[in-house]
Amino acid sequence: MHIGAIRAFIQANPQVVTEKLTTSGINREIVKPGTKHSMKPYINKYLEMTDPDTGIPFVSTATVFVSHAWKYKFYDVVFQVMEQHAS
Repeated sequence: MHIGAIRAFIQANPQVVTEKLTTSGINREIVKPGTKHSMKPYINKYLEMTDPDTGIPFVSTATVFVSHAWKYKFYDVVFQVMEQHAS
């Protein structure tokens, strides 16, 4: 996912930051409920979207790999690491 998709995800789900959700918490509170009825991958929401500033697709070939544990705060680990690489 492009950093723009992560920004859009956080904007649409502010509890990621306000509740300091872990990746496990995001899966339990956002992803599973968001895919329960469609039974389709959560990433499908972002397949046709592009970054409004750059026009880069939200989902494309990866250029950076970020590994993290499910118990860590998503915003602190994933978003901030991606922001550093996007700068």
